[in-house]
Amino acid sequence: MLSEVDHEKIDWIITTVCADFDIDKKHIFAKCRRRKYVLPRHLCQYLAFITTNHGTSVLGKVFQRDHGSVHHAVNTIHNFVTAKYDNDIKSYINSKQWL
Repeated sequence: MLSEVDHEKIDWIITTVCADFDIDKKHIFAKCRRRKYVLPRHLCQYLAFITTNHGTSVLGKVFQRDHGSVHHAVNTIHNFVTAKYDNDIKSYINSKQWL
């Protein structure tokens, strides 16, 4: 499962993203599909994936999702980050020191 360091790192990611998007932590784990909550949730899952050595199955348990949902979140944010044009998501990820 998660080491103490990885658990603290994921908690810091969730706290930081929630503060930046002005939402409660409970929305990261909720089932709500409102855009206001989906983007921060996807960002948390993506950042947890790239900053830890854990796969989508383990992170799915952390975020109370199945591995397919985490895989979709990671791919969605990855597509924004690797896009040839500038976008807000790429700017947000590059503005912080996540690693």
